[in-house]
Amino acid sequence: MTVVHLDVPAAAIAVQQRGGLSKLGRSIFGDRPTALGDERFDSQWRVSAKDPATVRGFIGPMLAEEHIAGRVPSWSIEGNELITYQNGRLTDPAVIPALVAPLVRVASLLGR
Repeated sequence: MTVVHLDVPAAAIAVQQRGGLSKLGRSIFGDRPTALGDERFDSQWRVSAKDPATVRGFIGPMLAEEHIAGRVPSWSIEGNELITYQNGRLTDPAVIPALVAPLVRVASLLGR
């Protein structure tokens, strides 16, 4: 787990890469109210939030483009923590900057 501390707490939101079942569900039932309306993003990523109106306040065009390009990971916000998870164990502390950089990029693009 990688965590970036945000200056202020935010509404809970999660952006997850779609798996096969999510893609199938989307094709059958359509998009959730939290979809961005950008087919390139919505086909690859699923956004979960209690209030769909807040989604666009977090995920603007610049952040959506980073997701589409595959440069940022799945993430979530709980309170003032921006969180992502990686599989495996950290065995070499020298890789920490490379693990944190994509999440810092997400933090810098929230709302943009």
